[in-house]
Amino acid sequence: MDVPWGDPADLGYSTQACNVNSGLGQFSELEYHIPAIGGATGRARCDDEAQVWAFRAPKTRLPR
Repeated sequence: MDVPWGDPADLGYSTQACNVNSGLGQFSELEYHIPAIGGATGRARCDDEAQVWAFRAPKTRLPR
């Protein structure tokens, strides 16, 4: 479940973005999560469709 870091009760977000600079390396992530089902939601099924687009270019062509 994705919530703002300082407000874990602020629910309902489907998207999370983060920048990592650690022993794993330096990278950014953009994640998308489908709606939760089961438990208190009362739902037993969820149909979801998502598209992922990625753009790549040499550093000299990336916007600053």
